[in-house]
Amino acid sequence: MTPDRIPAVKAKTGRPRGFDRDLVLTQVATLFDRHGYEGLSVSDLALELGLSHPSLYAAFGAKPVLYRMALDDYAARWVSNARSALAAGGVDAALAAFFAQQVKAFQGDGERCGCMLSSALLTSGEDHRVEARHASALRGLMIRTVRERLDRAVLDRELPVETDTRSLAVCVCGMVHGLSTLARDGASHRVLSDFAALSLDGLSFRMRACEPRVSEAARTSRVAEHPHGR
Repeated sequence: MTPDRIPAVKAKTGRPRGFDRDLVLTQVATLFDRHGYEGLSVSDLALELGLSHPSLYAAFGAKPVLYRMALDDYAARWVSNARSALAAGGVDAALAAFFAQQVKAFQGDGERCGCMLSSALLTSGEDHRVEARHASALRGLMIRTVRERLDRAVLDRELPVETDTRSLAVCVCGMVHGLSTLARDGASHRVLSDFAALSLDGLSFRMRACEPRVSEAARTSRVAEHPHGR
């Protein structure tokens, strides 16, 4: 998942039985994802969740704190599911599984699509700079999650030791953010799948591009050591 689809939250009255803090937080993330940070007040959230304003505040605190907690909840699920997909086979198969997962998750349910982290507070007023920095830090976490798998590919000799895994991870996540934007604009499954396939082709070319340079460097070194072919 960039977290897989969460059932739509419907407005209720009264506090639900057996208050489930984790479930409520996931639902809050869904609502913020759908309406944006500035599109909801705590009163709006309480109404949607069927909680009183005081109950919601007591459980999670003020709106900025609640928003950061919702982002953390979403990010934790994104990382967990990304790592699961990236564990598949070799690095090429892992990236293919990862992008397939993103396409499936980004399709949405008619009301929400794309990735909450990709678009979270990209533009905001000075009043929300703390929340904006938090969202930016979590996008950095996405990069580190992908880089973990690429680093392992280097250790397993699937990729040359000279591979710049950070730059590749930034590239992968940039593609994820682009995929998310297309999904939010209503792109079809075919368009998203084609974008993912082309992204994979580009990544595969870039990863393989390191190999000839390594080979050439080794050849040049050998020639320098034995200039007469001895």
